[in-house]
Amino acid sequence: MSSVRLLTKTGLQVVALSLPSLSAEFGVSESSVRFTTLALFLGLTIGALFWGISADIIGRRPAFNLTLLLTGAFGVAVGAAPNWIGACGLYAALGFGIGGNLPVDGALFLEFLPQTSGNLLTLLSIFWPFGQLYASLIGWAFLTNYAENQGWRYLNYTVGKQTIETRLTKKSANFNRRCNDSGDVCVPVCALPPIRVAKISPGQRSTTRGCHGSPSHRLPQQ
Repeated sequence: MSSVRLLTKTGLQVVALSLPSLSAEFGVSESSVRFTTLALFLGLTIGALFWGISADIIGRRPAFNLTLLLTGAFGVAVGAAPNWIGACGLYAALGFGIGGNLPVDGALFLEFLPQTSGNLLTLLSIFWPFGQLYASLIGWAFLTNYAENQGWRYLNYTVGKQTIETRLTKKSANFNRRCNDSGDVCVPVCALPPIRVAKISPGQRSTTRGCHGSPSHRLPQQ
C-alpha cells in the first residue's frame, strides 16, 4: 500500500511538472494550459465516485487492481499525446484511475488491520510528501537533460511504467504468498491423487495434519 500511495502522489505531481513543457511544445498560453489540471481533477472526482460505488459491487480487490492498472496505462499513454487536447483527455483518464485508487486502497488496507490498529491508516499520508519529492527528482533528471518536447514525455513514461510494474509485482507476490506459506508447494488439482470414499464404523476416525499444520480428518483406505 505504501508504494501505491507514493506512486499515486507521484502521478499527480507529474502533471504540475509537465505544464511548462506542454505550453512550450503545443503553443498553449500559460493561462490556458492550467486547464490541464482541471481535466485531471475532473477525472479524480468522477473516479472517486465511480470506483467508490463499484468497489462494493465487484469487490475491493478487483477494483484496487483495475484502478492501479488504469493509472499506469494512462500514465504511459500521456507520454505519447499528439496535442494538448489529447494530453488533457489522457490526464483526465489518469485522474479517473488515481481518484478511484485513493479511497479503495484505504478501505482494502483497513480490511487487513485489527480493529485496534485502525489508526495506522493515517500513516499512509506520510508517503504523499515522499511522492512529491520522488516526482521532483525524476522531473529534474528528465526535464533538465532533454528537450522540452521529450523530457516531459520520458517523465510520464517512467512513472506510468513503474505503476504497472508495481501492479504486476503485487500480483506475483500475492500468488507466491498463497502458494508458499509454511513451505508448501502449489500443485495443480488434476495432479492430486483421487479421493477414495470408504465406509467407516461409528467412532472410527483417522486424524492427520493439513498442509498448513491444521488438523484434518481423512477416511481410512480400504
